[in-house]
Amino acid sequence: MGQIVDLIEQRELQVGDQLPPIRELAGLLGQNATAVRDALLQSQALGLVRVLPRAGAFVQNTSLKTDELRLDSLAADFGSVLSTDDHNLFHLLDARRLIEMELGMRAIERREMEDLLPLRQTLEAMNGIPVQQRSSNYVEFDIQFHLQLGSLGGNPVLVLLLESILQRLRPCLQRLSWNEQRRRETDRMHAELYQALVDADQETFCEGMRRHQSAAYDSLLLQIQAPPPISE
Repeated sequence: MGQIVDLIEQRELQVGDQLPPIRELAGLLGQNATAVRDALLQSQALGLVRVLPRAGAFVQNTSLKTDELRLDSLAADFGSVLSTDDHNLFHLLDARRLIEMELGMRAIERREMEDLLPLRQTLEAMNGIPVQQRSSNYVEFDIQFHLQLGSLGGNPVLVLLLESILQRLRPCLQRLSWNEQRRRETDRMHAELYQALVDADQETFCEGMRRHQSAAYDSLLLQIQAPPPISE
C-alpha cells in the first residue's frame, strides 16, 4: 500500500482523482496485477481510496499518517503467519465468523447512510452477472463486499485480519459449485445484510450473518465429504 501512497503524492493527486487502471499500476509499481488489486482493497479498507466496480479506483484521502501506513507492514505479517502452516479450513472459517460479526455490529453503530454507497455498487455488480454464468468475478465481488462491510466497523487491524483470512479462503470459494440455486440464495442473503445496515437493525443483521456464514461452512463441508474425482 505504501507504493500507492507514494504514487498519489508524486502525481499530486487530489481527492476524487482517478488512479491508473490495475494493469498500468502493476507496470508502474513493478508488481503483478493480483498484488495491486489486493493493495487497492487494503487501501480502501483504510480509507485511502474508493474502488468502484467497473469504474476504477479514486483517491478518497490524501492525509494518511505514518502510523496508518504501518498497517501495511502489519498486513504482510498477518499474511506470513497464515501462510506458514496448512491451517485447518474450519479454524479459518471460525475466525472469519468472529471477526465479521464484531465488525458488523460496530458498522451498524457507526455507519452513515452515504457510507453504504460502495456496498450497494458492489451488490449491483454482483447482481449484474447472469445467474447461470459461473464467473470468478462473482467470488471477487463477494470478497470485496465483505471487506467493505467490515471497513465500516472502524477497526483497520481487524479488517486486515479478515482480508488475510479471505485470501486464504479464496481458492476454496472459487471451487464451490456456484449453481443457480446457490447464486440466488447468496444474492438474497447479501441483500438482507445490506438492508439490516440501512435499518440499523442489529438483531436482523446478526441472524442474517449467521445464516450466511453457516451456508459457506456447510458448502465447504459437503465439498470435503465428497471423494475427489478419479482420473480416467
